[in-house]
Amino acid sequence: MIPASRGSPICDEADVGQAEVGTGFQGRDAIRLGSKHEVYGRDSKLRRWVEERHQLFVLAVAVDQRLWRQDMRQHRVDEIANKLPKRAWKRLSAGQGAKGERLYDWALVRWAEHEGWQHTLLVRRSLDAKPEFAFYFTYARKEKSILKTLVANWADFHLLPGVVEAIGRLNRAGMRVIVVSNQRGIALGLYTAINVEAIHRSLQNFLLAHGAHVDGFYFCPHDKQQCNCRKPLHGMFEQAVAQFPEITAERSVMIGDSLSDIEFGRRLDMRTVFIDGDPIRQKPGAEVARALAGLCCESLSEAVNWLLPELAPSRQA
Repeated sequence: MIPASRGSPICDEADVGQAEVGTGFQGRDAIRLGSKHEVYGRDSKLRRWVEERHQLFVLAVAVDQRLWRQDMRQHRVDEIANKLPKRAWKRLSAGQGAKGERLYDWALVRWAEHEGWQHTLLVRRSLDAKPEFAFYFTYARKEKSILKTLVANWADFHLLPGVVEAIGRLNRAGMRVIVVSNQRGIALGLYTAINVEAIHRSLQNFLLAHGAHVDGFYFCPHDKQQCNCRKPLHGMFEQAVAQFPEITAERSVMIGDSLSDIEFGRRLDMRTVFIDGDPIRQKPGAEVARALAGLCCESLSEAVNWLLPELAPSRQA
């Protein structure tokens, strides 16, 4: 089981599901409101209306927008951004643009919390000598950082360097390449199974165009404790074996970047490889995963360098 890529989801105005504010808005059971138009961000009644329904939103606000801080004073969002320490900023990709990868510095300032949901100020800073800023008010579940908002479309999806080549090497060695992923965002109403399947098709087409392919994609659309397929449970492995009966856990290896990936492999007595990667993008539980994994590598390419001599003769996943 080899997770073929890692997303770099960034919440930009084009990266959140867009919803029109108007006739169709009030008829939605689940709303994800995103807008680059500052008029919506300034509308406190609109924000409260969406908050009462516990729906995620990301709304642009003007540079002179003010918010209350712990000192019980109102502060302009640009003044807040200018006072942020260097460690508060993370450089992340917002996907590919017409001129290549769109890199920005991002910062998240938490300023209120209620019933498991939190309000934050999201700041985007360009990499120019004289940087330009964009500001957003956000509202989301406390457990989900807006900087790690779940990938919902191919434009948000970003393959790490060397991934395509690594998958191609596995293909040419006769190994099955299987991708398994938890997609809890479906259960939370943040996106649909159709969105996930569209990403898989786009990824497969991209790989095929570069001489590589994934043999099977499997995903869990359920919430926690609702099924037997959410990693680290083994349901998706059973689905893969049903499609490819020659696969056995004993001769397979799980390569992943999360604790659930490593636990998934260990429960099936697979060999496990933890992808350390960029510390900025590491998920909660990374230190435990690193300790539990049979091997740690910096990238999928490095993992494949180890994997080929180990598993090539058995031609397994």
